[in-house]
Amino acid sequence: MKSTKIIQQVSIFVKQEFAKRMPKEYTYHCLAHTEGVVASVLKIGQYYNLENKKLEELEVAAWFHDLGYAEGAEGHEKRSAKEAENFLQNRGFPQGRIHIIQLLILATNLGTTPQTLGEKIIRDADASHLGSVDFATISNKLRAEWASVDGKVFTELEWLQLNIDFLSNHKYFTTSAKHLYAKKKQENLLALNYKRQFLINT
Repeated sequence: MKSTKIIQQVSIFVKQEFAKRMPKEYTYHCLAHTEGVVASVLKIGQYYNLENKKLEELEVAAWFHDLGYAEGAEGHEKRSAKEAENFLQNRGFPQGRIHIIQLLILATNLGTTPQTLGEKIIRDADASHLGSVDFATISNKLRAEWASVDGKVFTELEWLQLNIDFLSNHKYFTTSAKHLYAKKKQENLLALNYKRQFLINT
């Protein structure tokens, strides 16, 4: 989809806000993660031949979805949705579409079940790194973030088991994400299990 005026405005704003407000300790929930989710919602969404308006809503939501981390992890989805609302209202964006974007952002909460296709797409995009060749590197960024922000420190074996459990229980919601990421996610899971067994045996 060709970048629209509102997407250009949103991307500039979010990048500036990340630079100004996001604590450096957030090594996983950083601008690179947001940019990855933006790319993934478009990749997944294009599979369904969504109209440009729906892709635009998904892209805007993806840009905003983690901005609430500037004030901490707890409740960040609601703060991200509010930031999106304030920004879009100030630019005369239609209220009905703002509401859809807010629901898309809230759907990234792991404690919720996405309902609409759009919500399933952004939820899958937020977990696209699980099926990425960069999974190990990205996982280590999350480990460093948890240690720095929350004081959660894991041994290598504990961290491997945590990731094994998460990948084993995770399911993509859309056919597109399954096609794009499921095979590599399974390979990543096998690699984690191999490393775990190696550590146990040494």
